[in-house]
Amino acid sequence: MSWGRGLFRLWVFVSALWLVTVGVSLALELKEGMFAGNYQYVMQLRTQPWETDFNHPIYEIAHPPGQGPFPEKFMPVDWQHLADWNSRVSDRNMVKMDFPDRTALYLSAQWSEADQTQLSRMFWEGRWWRYADRLWPWAIRAVAPPLVLLSLWMAVGWVLRGFRARPGAAG
Repeated sequence: MSWGRGLFRLWVFVSALWLVTVGVSLALELKEGMFAGNYQYVMQLRTQPWETDFNHPIYEIAHPPGQGPFPEKFMPVDWQHLADWNSRVSDRNMVKMDFPDRTALYLSAQWSEADQTQLSRMFWEGRWWRYADRLWPWAIRAVAPPLVLLSLWMAVGWVLRGFRARPGAAG
């Protein structure tokens, strides 16, 4: 029996078992709504935040969507602030837009309806980046342990081969 071949088959089996385990965990996470969440639009202010009077209308303090100097950005809303944000929706100071992937976007009610539509379209089109952001740790979890195990196995084999006597060498 070849130890190298047997250990390689063991690694293949353990790696396959690991991948199935990670796959099942990911499937359960997806079923629970892995991509669900609450987000806010990060408006681009015309001046520094400490110089901005937030009592003025939104179009005086911020660039209209799509016209700012930077790409549009959406950030998650912390769960601690969610009750406050939902009360602002009830008071009609904010608008909450729900999406099919169980995400919600909170926007200021001061944005025009056209800007709200544009922001919701931008948010929905950016969902693939949000999905990738949530999935890449799973890819690392799936691939890293088998590769580390293979690397360790190869390193130990290399060290052990160094202790073998060479044929024809006097010892």
